[in-house]
Amino acid sequence: MRGWVEKRYETSWTIVIDLGKDKVTGERKRITESYKVDTKDEADGILVDRMYEIKHKKYIKRDNSTFGEYLDKWLKFRQSKLAPKTYASYHNEIERHIKPVLGTVPLQDLEAMHLQEYYYKMETEGRIKPKEGKGTKKKKDVSPGLSQRTINYHHRIMSAALKQAVKWKKIPYNPAQHVDIPTFEKKEMAFLRRDELDKFLTKIREHMDYAVIYTAVMTGMRQGEVLGLRWQDVDLDYGMINVRQQLQYLPGEGYFYKTPKSKKSVRSIPMQLPLNKMFREIKKAQEEYRQKELEKLQDKSLGEITPEDLKAVYNDWDLVLCQLNGKPWDAGNITNRFKELVIDFGRPELRFHDLRHTFAALAIAAGISMEKLQRLMGHESITTTIDMYGHIPVDTLSEEMKKLSQYLGFDALTK
Repeated sequence: MRGWVEKRYETSWTIVIDLGKDKVTGERKRITESYKVDTKDEADGILVDRMYEIKHKKYIKRDNSTFGEYLDKWLKFRQSKLAPKTYASYHNEIERHIKPVLGTVPLQDLEAMHLQEYYYKMETEGRIKPKEGKGTKKKKDVSPGLSQRTINYHHRIMSAALKQAVKWKKIPYNPAQHVDIPTFEKKEMAFLRRDELDKFLTKIREHMDYAVIYTAVMTGMRQGEVLGLRWQDVDLDYGMINVRQQLQYLPGEGYFYKTPKSKKSVRSIPMQLPLNKMFREIKKAQEEYRQKELEKLQDKSLGEITPEDLKAVYNDWDLVLCQLNGKPWDAGNITNRFKELVIDFGRPELRFHDLRHTFAALAIAAGISMEKLQRLMGHESITTTIDMYGHIPVDTLSEEMKKLSQYLGFDALTK
């Protein structure tokens, strides 16, 4: 193996490495690569590096494809292995943030400093301003940068993509492994205590989302599981909810059912009597509404009623919790309305998902074991349950200590 450099163009040097003749075809094999460097010494240095890589079987063929082009290809191959919403999220972040900044950088020239500078740019000016128009609400004191949590998410996307590039022998190493990873503090878990929950449910009793909220807090089900619950999955006589799927929505695709988060998420949850009663009332109301709409349709129709006619007045998804006409509730709208409710209640930090945490906290306070709670929550591992809910609320600890004090014959300090 021998090599040399040639000055072929005004602004670049070309390195040529002769690998000798192919043992099978007999043809001479050469590697030819051009680099934009100013002097022959710089070109000689690159030549030495390439010959070393070839000798030690670390050489990667020069590829001028950009980081943006590679991300498109990587995401295409990953699509079948990602959940639809995860794929949509990756695609959105790549198109809106990553490609506009790093998309034109050649993949093989991408360095750790490119990523570090990207994180700084996102932190200081990464937020995309919404287009102004009629009805646009002006937000006060909004940071021009993205949150550390979002930047960390971008890092994880790029790190996974670059890790695959190493496996595909597109790059020699993953530059994302050599950066200061954006960190963020996990927010303390929020939930409603028993007295707060009673007040909250009483306050929102007449709200349009009451049934959805009540179901979530009484079962610990995820929002998609609540909205995707069908009558065929509910046994009112036996008092059991069978979680078999969750309902999701993607722009351009509409609503669709997806299997739960993990195998353990497919589970059965016993119903409490008030929830059972509420479901029976909902079922009766749905049947009455459907019957009334059908009668209206029959009065207007002159001929045979078609399935399309029926769908126009009632979309039968078999959903337990849905709009009056059978259409699914929009999860985003429910989330927004829930935020308004908790702000009005004086707990603005609460998210809809915290209803699930509320169920878990109340279950622990009631004496339900971690093993049983794991099954109810649908966690894949008991470790997840303990990590998330191992911190029993202090007021519950006080009650338990009272029991221990009474058992030992002591007077409890807490009253």
